[in-house]
Amino acid sequence: MRLKVIGANERLKLIFKLVVYWSIGIVIFLAGTFHGRWLERACWETALQEVGEEYKTLDTLEKIILAESNAKHKNVWGQNGEYGICQMKKGTFFWLAEKSHLFDYDRPPDWKSQEDQIRLLNWSIRNGYANHWSTFRKIEK
Repeated sequence: MRLKVIGANERLKLIFKLVVYWSIGIVIFLAGTFHGRWLERACWETALQEVGEEYKTLDTLEKIILAESNAKHKNVWGQNGEYGICQMKKGTFFWLAEKSHLFDYDRPPDWKSQEDQIRLLNWSIRNGYANHWSTFRKIEK
């Protein structure tokens, strides 16, 4: 089998096509890289913002718990029937539990559960219901 011999003009055309295709490929690659980095940066900025909000929420949560019960739960009663680490009234607890939809039907919310009170307080801070705690109003000032 013999190879076809091509002339100089055909070689130049072939080289030109290869250069053009490689250039297009490089431009597409760089555009994809730039777009990917832009997306990555946008994702990082969003993640940092969410982490900042999380720290603010946790800081507020900690301040409320320390002010309300000094981080003690068992047998800690308030003056008006509040109980536990978050000093929740029974009615407020179940009202927030119903609003939050945090609890499944298999296990109803337990007013005297430390974990349930903290979960509800955390949800309350994130969703604008933390003003039910007088200490939250003091913290925000």
